[in-house]
Amino acid sequence: MSDRTSILIDRIVRDIGEDHLRWRVPRGYPGVACAVLDSIYSTGNHYSGVQSLVSRYAALRGTDAPTELLDGPAELIATMVGAGGAEGFAELTNNRWRAWARKTAPLKSHVALEAAQLLEKAGLTSREAVQRAFHDRSVRESSEISSAWKRLPGQRSGLTWHYFLMLNGLPGVKADRMIRRFVTDTLGLPRMISALEASHLVEAAAAEIGVGYSTLDHAIWRFEARGETGP
Repeated sequence: MSDRTSILIDRIVRDIGEDHLRWRVPRGYPGVACAVLDSIYSTGNHYSGVQSLVSRYAALRGTDAPTELLDGPAELIATMVGAGGAEGFAELTNNRWRAWARKTAPLKSHVALEAAQLLEKAGLTSREAVQRAFHDRSVRESSEISSAWKRLPGQRSGLTWHYFLMLNGLPGVKADRMIRRFVTDTLGLPRMISALEASHLVEAAAAEIGVGYSTLDHAIWRFEARGETGP
């Protein structure tokens, strides 16, 4: 175990606790469509707004429970087309967030539509199909579909790709600013640690502690988010 991992574990035990059974495990979604929306919309915005967006989509599909919706990418595509395309979907869901912080950036609805189209073309139409296809970590990081996802507008970092996989029940760490801040502050670093290094350190700590990567990710995120409302 590296010194950095040891320091990180000491902080986790001190500030988050040792009773891992009390840590909340994120459920994700039973359907791929909501996982696409949650992952694409989650970066750079308050998470309460993300939840509202997913709930509005679920309402369009006739339910008020996104965590029970089995929609795959085809249903998401059809819903957007029925709304008049990505622009119409943005209006219908009252959300015009953009892929990055410029007025010229494409709407996140455009990105979500392209992501759904990628998944549909690849036959990744269910949570089980995603889990089967990306059970191996090397495939998750270097497959054609992961490369294509990272070529979508504003998705180059791969953060939303890994979060999409986590929302489909695969182990991982979404090293957003909350996770990176926690690791950076814990190690006393002069500048923000990279997402990749933060991910590896949290995964190493989770392995030593004996919990799932996503479980520790969520515990750290909730600790850092105490005074905030989104990732």
